[in-house]
Amino acid sequence: DGNVGLLVRFPMHPAHPLQLTLRDASGQPLPPGSPVYAEGASGDEPLTVTGYDSLLYLPDPVPGARLRIETAAGPCTVVVPSPPAGATAPAEAVCR
Repeated sequence: DGNVGLLVRFPMHPAHPLQLTLRDASGQPLPPGSPVYAEGASGDEPLTVTGYDSLLYLPDPVPGARLRIETAAGPCTVVVPSPPAGATAPAEAVCR
């Protein structure tokens, strides 16, 4: 007959991206290009870097996870908040 078919299944889960505006403990934005690391993760590669206007984009974060950001002033840590439902503006977070 010559007809051939193939069923392929791709495991998928819904992603909940999160955009954060980061500030240091004194309320100042973090410098762009600051490397961001997952606390407790192995390896020397950062997850991402901070963007302009102190923005950070996380494609599928784990709420409550701790991130370490390295800046010229020294490292600071931020706890990933839960993505706000239906939010169109970035969430705010303080890096301490």
